[in-house]
Amino acid sequence: MTKNIIEVSNLTTAYKDRIIQSNISFSVRHSEIFGILGGSGSGKSTLLSTMIYLKAPLSGSIKILDKDIWKIDKNKRSVILRHCGVLFQFGALFSSLNVLDNVGIMLEEYSSYPKKIIDEIAEYFLNIVGLPSFVKNMYPYELSGGMKKRVGLARALVFNPKILFLDEPTSGLDPQSAENFDKLILKLRDYFKLTVVMVTHDLDSIKDATDRFILLGEGKILFIGNLDEFKHSNVSNNNLLKSKRGERIWKEE
Repeated sequence: MTKNIIEVSNLTTAYKDRIIQSNISFSVRHSEIFGILGGSGSGKSTLLSTMIYLKAPLSGSIKILDKDIWKIDKNKRSVILRHCGVLFQFGALFSSLNVLDNVGIMLEEYSSYPKKIIDEIAEYFLNIVGLPSFVKNMYPYELSGGMKKRVGLARALVFNPKILFLDEPTSGLDPQSAENFDKLILKLRDYFKLTVVMVTHDLDSIKDATDRFILLGEGKILFIGNLDEFKHSNVSNNNLLKSKRGERIWKEE
């Protein structure tokens, strides 16, 4: 059996005074692409924030690499974080830095590499995510939405993480760009042996890129499993099966 790299147990989260998820549990296996799906207000972002140290849970546990991340000493959290890369929804690039420096900034802060080596590493990962070399001298305001996401992805990869967290990676992209981004994630997973946790509302990403996913709603997990299991579950219905790209319906297959 494939070892779990993330284990969420009896987790309860809240936003201000409102309970978002109540006593939910799930696990993520090593080297799988795991989707977190749900409608607006279902708590996808809250759950992600709890998994990457941005928002503490009310109760329950999250184990990453066998460590309960909210119970270990704060000084030890950096060790876990070094194994995790994060791509935020809009790239979260620094507007005052060019692309090369945006990708290399974490290495500037947390490594002793000389600037020349940092630039070489940054260029390598820009190439890995499919950006041409001239982009390195551009600034965020000069980039398209898709290019910003790829720069953010390159930055998330510079420490060779074991786990990659993606927040709505295809939002705002046209259908072809979104499909290409899904293919890139699959390629990166296979090449680097990554585990990927993808928060998304894009049903095509669930169809094309994930191995398993959870569906959040009503403060709980409505479904967990793969696409074929979902199709044959009681949760499946036409409203959930409508695709954003081309309005494909999964059931028609």
